[in-house]
Amino acid sequence: MSARAIWKGELVLGKRKVPVKMYSAVQDQVVHFHLLHDKDLTPVEQRIVRKDNGREVPKEAQRKAFPLDGERAVILEPDEQAPRIMANVPLGPFASLEEALSVIEKHLHGVCHCAPDQR
Repeated sequence: MSARAIWKGELVLGKRKVPVKMYSAVQDQVVHFHLLHDKDLTPVEQRIVRKDNGREVPKEAQRKAFPLDGERAVILEPDEQAPRIMANVPLGPFASLEEALSVIEKHLHGVCHCAPDQR
């Protein structure tokens, strides 16, 4: 399975905008189990249902939300997987894009890998 970008954006170098992709540099070490019915070991599946009436909610009708308090929440749109965070990292003059990307990776403390986006 090829790596999938966890974020896409633009790196602004002076007056140039360079499209970049960010990949997780952490490998998933979780063991994934299948759910089985204990009587006959038949596979079971999970479904997302409404709490108020028990009806199944299709994937395209589901939204993610972050609760703020008992009554309010931040609702994410389907194309938003996480809040957009803007950060300005002072880069200064560089000889190459690779050198600039290495500085970005250094600021991310090795948890992400940044690479050019082929747009």
